[in-house]
Amino acid sequence: MKQFPLLCGTVLLALAGSGYSQVVINEFNYEDSSTDNLEFVELYNKGVAPVDISGYSVVAGNSATVVTLAIPGASGSNTTVLAAQGYYTIGHSAITSQSQLLAAGSQLDDNEGFIGLKNATGTILDSVVYERNKLNTVIPAGYGEPAFDGVTTSSGGGIWSNFQMSDSAGAIFLSGNPFASMSYARQTDGQDTNNNELDFGVQVLTPNAANGSQGQIASLPYIQNFDAADNTVIPEITGDFQSGRTQNPAAADGAGAGSPNPTVIPASPQGGNVGVVWDGTGGGNAGIYNLKNAVQDLQIQAYVYIPAALTGADEEQGTYFVVRGHPDMSAYNFPPANGEAGIRVRYVNNATSGTVLQVDQRANGVSTVFGEQTIASAGWQRVFLKVQGTAVTARIGGTYDGADGTLITGTTTINQAGGIGFGYREVVAVNANCRPLTMDRLGIRPPAVASVDGWSLY
Repeated sequence: MKQFPLLCGTVLLALAGSGYSQVVINEFNYEDSSTDNLEFVELYNKGVAPVDISGYSVVAGNSATVVTLAIPGASGSNTTVLAAQGYYTIGHSAITSQSQLLAAGSQLDDNEGFIGLKNATGTILDSVVYERNKLNTVIPAGYGEPAFDGVTTSSGGGIWSNFQMSDSAGAIFLSGNPFASMSYARQTDGQDTNNNELDFGVQVLTPNAANGSQGQIASLPYIQNFDAADNTVIPEITGDFQSGRTQNPAAADGAGAGSPNPTVIPASPQGGNVGVVWDGTGGGNAGIYNLKNAVQDLQIQAYVYIPAALTGADEEQGTYFVVRGHPDMSAYNFPPANGEAGIRVRYVNNATSGTVLQVDQRANGVSTVFGEQTIASAGWQRVFLKVQGTAVTARIGGTYDGADGTLITGTTTINQAGGIGFGYREVVAVNANCRPLTMDRLGIRPPAVASVDGWSLY
């Protein structure tokens, strides 16, 4: 009898068909930036007793092509048992911690597709749909959370955004590398609210290990003034193309590949160097704040640099903070493809409206705006966001740690543990016309008890 990991003398459980699955799809990667040789699907037993998964199968694909990956066992006395809080990973040979080898070549759909877990009788126990923004493939009935009806492309739910793992010729980059490889993973092991978009987020990959175990920061509070030497990587802000970096605001690097500061800007109220989350080669970039554990209630605050209004057809969008969710990976797409999920403070900058800051929530491609403010001129602003329970409180402008500035409040329906992220996207002729996502004195803390005007003080 095989067990993952080994347990002896315990009673086996298998729950199916009751709307609850003790074994869930916990983490996966379906596309690499080079040849697809790092695909994997990780299963997790979130229960307190082991489960005999002999004869289970992982199915993946779309309505036209389906790959079935059978889990061995149920042959004589040979069984495959997944221990309580245990992992079982089906992956390519480069995923060295895999429990079962995945055949070489691309096995999981690189575009909109699904991954499902079936028990030995063929019942779907758990499933996830990804790249839901494309709406160009009818997912078979029963897959996705909420489940698709198999007929209408707008039915059901899934992860909205496009994704591609960063790697180098099949090599995985782990935490601390400026190009850390990421996967889609449940915000915490086994978190399942029957909503793929909110249950899964982007994390540094951890096949056959706890989600978040490659995180840089174990707990809050966190304060970052970005005053390390110019162009120092900030490993706790991991990017899909470039991780966060420090930058001397008085030193322009010029447009082009690798330039994090295309133009000189004034010093922030904090002074010293600042932080940027940007890929200087153009297009877009997103970053995650690399926590070990997802969080639900917090307050986050920073000085942010508001860019000057663009001209002509140029446009840029950025997310200063997204919490209880995940940023859009990769390339930080414009809507409708943008796949961010969570509660956000974001901006849109173009020739029509200048720069507009919005506080909103976004999930499954739909945004609900709680409030917005047009910024008349370029410069530094304090931005504060607090989420506690269903209450959202934001302040734009005013003093750091102060109960001043424009107050925006809202009530959110996104109410579970999630990640923290940042994002940026531009459509411009010349990179030097842009302002990367730029901040200083980033503070992330749990909500405090004392409050002024509905805002919890540090």
